[in-house]
Amino acid sequence: EDPYLAGEMAVPLIEGIQKADVAACVKHFALNDQETNRIYQLCLWSTEQAIRETYLKAFEIAVKEGHTGAVMDAHCFIRDEWGFQGFVSTDMFAGYGYYDADIAIRSGVDSMLNPMNSPDATVTDTQSATSVNAMRKACHNILYTVVNSRAYNEENAYFMVLWKKILIM
Repeated sequence: EDPYLAGEMAVPLIEGIQKADVAACVKHFALNDQETNRIYQLCLWSTEQAIRETYLKAFEIAVKEGHTGAVMDAHCFIRDEWGFQGFVSTDMFAGYGYYDADIAIRSGVDSMLNPMNSPDATVTDTQSATSVNAMRKACHNILYTVVNSRAYNEENAYFMVLWKKILIM
């Protein structure tokens, strides 16, 4: 309702979470303000001015001032703003047919929240240059987030060794 206030309230929350070396994830990124019929090709129309002044302002503050480490997207194609470094996950990828992983990864999504193993949540184009480039960027973003988390802190060394042994086995 007040994007400036929402952003300023988000900053200390993000900072508190990230003090524990956990990537704070803000969600749902912009223009996700309707749940009713959202899976049936809901189209949102707005002007760039309204988007920047109202819908994006809280997220801009969360990224620029709070340095959030992750964002859950809102099935929109607004990316690469404000120097964000971290990873982007989809919202529920439940096989409704309106989201395609090949398109999503090219538009800046790094991982698909998919508890149902739906085919549209799997990148099928693994050979083209644009797909390979997008997958590399997604891997970079995910790994960047992990290595800047407490996963690699000394107190977690035992679990990292255990995890590596399990992975190798």
